[in-house]
Amino acid sequence: MATTESEHPCEGYNCTSTEISTYNDDLLELALDSCSNLGVLKGSPKLEMLMINNCSSGDLHNLPSLPKLSYLRIRNSNITELSDEQFAMMTILDTVELGNNSISRVSIEAFKGLSHVWRLGLQDNDLTILPDGVFHSLPELVDLNLNRNKLATLEFKTFSKNPKMKYLWLRDNPLTMVLAIPLKQLIRLDLANCRPLEELQMHTAETVILSNSGVRKLDVVGSVSKLYARKNRLRYLQLDDKMSIIELDLSDNMMQTKELHKILLGMWRLQRLDLSCNLMNELPVPNSGNSDEVFFLPNLRFVNLSSNMLEYLHGDSPLMSPALYYLDLSHNKIRILDPHIFKMVNNLQYLHIEWNQIREFRYDSLYKQQRGLKLVILFNNLFSNETYVTMTKFFKDSGVRVIERTQDQPEVGSYASNT
Repeated sequence: MATTESEHPCEGYNCTSTEISTYNDDLLELALDSCSNLGVLKGSPKLEMLMINNCSSGDLHNLPSLPKLSYLRIRNSNITELSDEQFAMMTILDTVELGNNSISRVSIEAFKGLSHVWRLGLQDNDLTILPDGVFHSLPELVDLNLNRNKLATLEFKTFSKNPKMKYLWLRDNPLTMVLAIPLKQLIRLDLANCRPLEELQMHTAETVILSNSGVRKLDVVGSVSKLYARKNRLRYLQLDDKMSIIELDLSDNMMQTKELHKILLGMWRLQRLDLSCNLMNELPVPNSGNSDEVFFLPNLRFVNLSSNMLEYLHGDSPLMSPALYYLDLSHNKIRILDPHIFKMVNNLQYLHIEWNQIREFRYDSLYKQQRGLKLVILFNNLFSNETYVTMTKFFKDSGVRVIERTQDQPEVGSYASNT
C-alpha cells in the first residue's frame, strides 16, 4: 500500500480525508466520517460492516457493489430519496440504518432484492407518505423504525407482506388515519405523540405505547398484554381479548365510571391499573341486575386513582382486589374512609390518601386489618392537628413510614381541605 504526500490513509477504521486512494482487500469493517470521496469502497470487496456519517457526497446514491456487506449505516448525510433497487448490489444485507438524513421520498421498489433484511431504520427523516407495497420485498423484516417523520396516514396494505415484524416504531408522526395494522406477532408498537390520531384499530401486540396522541376511540381486534395510553382523550376502548391484559395505563383521559365497568370486566390477569386524572366519581362495582356477571380482578396489585372526583368508596368494587398492595387515592374529594372498604384486601402495603376531605379515619382498625402496611400519606385532609399528630405517631410506632407535609400548606390545582 502506498500514499502520496497529499493523501492520507485510513487510520484504524476512520476515514476523514477527501482524497482517499488507500485500499485494503481484507478490510471487514469501515467507519467513514465526513468523507466526500468514497473511492476507498471500491477496493474493499470483503467489507461486511459499513458506517458512514456526515457525508455530503452525491456518490451515496451510487455505492459500489459490496457483495459481502451485511450491515449498512448512513447517518447525518444528504440522502433525500431512495430510488428503485437502491441496494440491489448488496444482496446479503440484514441491517440497514438510514436515520437522521433528509429522506422525503422512497420508491416502491427501493428495497427490492433485500430478502434478508430484518432491521430497517428510517427514523428522523422527512417522509410524508409510504407507497403501497414499499416494504413487500422485505419478508424477513422484524424491526422497523419510522419515528420522527412526517407521516399522516398508514394504509392497510403497508405492512401486509411483513408477517414476521415484531417491533414497529411510529413515534412523533402527525398521524391522522391508520387503517388497521394487520400484524399478529408484534411485541412492541409505539404510537406515542402521533397527534391528531383520533381513532385507531389494531391487531395483536404485546406492548402498545399510545401516549399523547389525541386518541378518542381505540379498538384492539386481538390481544395486548401491556397498553400505555396516557394523555389522550379516550372515552371508548374495546379489547377483544381481555384475558391477555396485564398492565393498563389510562391516566389523563376522559374515562367515567360507567365506561370503566365495561372495560375492566373480564380482565382476570390484570396486575397494574392507572386511572389517575380521569372523570371518575365513584368506583366501578358489579352490576346488581345481572346475576351471571362475574366482575372480579383477582390479580390486581397496583391501582392509581389519584386526581379524579371520588367522594365515596365501595368496598365491593373489584378494584379492592385481594392481591392489592399499592393504592393511590390522593387528590380526590373523599370524605369517609372506613376500614371495611379494604375487607377483601389481604396485604396492602402503600396507601396514599393525601389531599382529600377526610375528617375522621379509624386508622387503628385499618392497621389491625393491614399489618403489612409499609407507607401511608395522610396530609392535607380535614383532620385536626391533634388527630393528625396522633395518627402519625401511631403509624411510626408501628413501623410504618409516614410522609409528612404541613397541613395548611396550599397546593395549586388540588382538591384542598378547605374546599
